[in-house]
Amino acid sequence: PWSTPLSPNHLAGFGGTTVTNFALDIAVKTGVSHIILGGVDFCFDKQVHTHASGSQEHATGLRPHQCQVQVETNSGQMADTSIEYMDAGRHIDSQIKDAIAQNCRVINPSANSMRLLNVEHLSLDDIQVEQLKQQIGRAHV
Repeated sequence: PWSTPLSPNHLAGFGGTTVTNFALDIAVKTGVSHIILGGVDFCFDKQVHTHASGSQEHATGLRPHQCQVQVETNSGQMADTSIEYMDAGRHIDSQIKDAIAQNCRVINPSANSMRLLNVEHLSLDDIQVEQLKQQIGRAHV
């Protein structure tokens, strides 16, 4: 999302402060009507990890020193987070409010993610995806 000599010109006009902001912006501006968030938690797990197991960030260990506030999760529980994660969640929620105004539905299936006002929480089992009838080349979309 940052301007560099390697950035393709055709992505001009897309923005965001993080990769998640950028990806959400691209999806909405290109007409995506349903977005399912994965790994967009904005809070720590119960062991105070910031990222999922198997990632480099998880391997760096616990981060209890970053626990500055608590937020409510989609399951109604409280979870520790940092001010930066909480602010990022609020920013994404504002961005999603704009997406909804453009008829884009945003779902987060994670019960352990920070609850955001403009994001629907549905379990993976409850998400229904219809196959599109449009065909591009040899691939169905």
